[in-house]
Amino acid sequence: MGYSKIKYIFSGILMLVSLVLFFFFYDFVLTIPEWVYNIFWLLFVIDILTVTIPRFAKHSPSGKYLKKFFKEADYSKEKLFEYVKTMNVRTVITFSLYMLFLLGIGVLYYLSFINRYHIILLVIVLNFIDYFSINTWCIFHKVLIRNRCCNTCRIYNWDHFLKFAPFVFIPEFKTWSLLFLGIIALVQWELSYAIHPERFIDISNENLRCSNCEHDCRFNEAK
Repeated sequence: MGYSKIKYIFSGILMLVSLVLFFFFYDFVLTIPEWVYNIFWLLFVIDILTVTIPRFAKHSPSGKYLKKFFKEADYSKEKLFEYVKTMNVRTVITFSLYMLFLLGIGVLYYLSFINRYHIILLVIVLNFIDYFSINTWCIFHKVLIRNRCCNTCRIYNWDHFLKFAPFVFIPEFKTWSLLFLGIIALVQWELSYAIHPERFIDISNENLRCSNCEHDCRFNEAK
């Protein structure tokens, strides 16, 4: 079983347990000891560091910003430039829609329709959606960005920012540190894309083509 599928199962179990506790044992939620949150905080920190620290990056979907995952193809720079422009437009639309979603969460929070535990539950659900997108169905693949697969996904390393962004409304060390690391991953990705777009696209990077893909990927029909 692949590492991504293991995290998919784990995130699903975490979400189901959290939903049951939240809706049926809310009083228990209020008494969860701090060390439990510390464990999950540490696991999330480690997960982010495995994609932001180059020596720990082992997989091309999250590591394609690095030179070690780049194998230059014979390509047209004009075709690459046009593709980059198209992807950037879709990326801006996607980011704007997410900011509207985040704004809505903030309004609900500051009007006291939801509290910090709703925010934590939302992050847990978003964490599951992250792995659901990789392993089952992805709205970014189907509707918004429309890349071929995870290996060519324009916003693959955005995931840590997207799922921890709601923590902006809970100004505590653990919440804001996860958000800060998610922002670092986002900025690192976008700077790399601006400087070396050829590494992110199968037009110019042979390692991202299905013919050279070594991942157990649901999109790679050749397997």
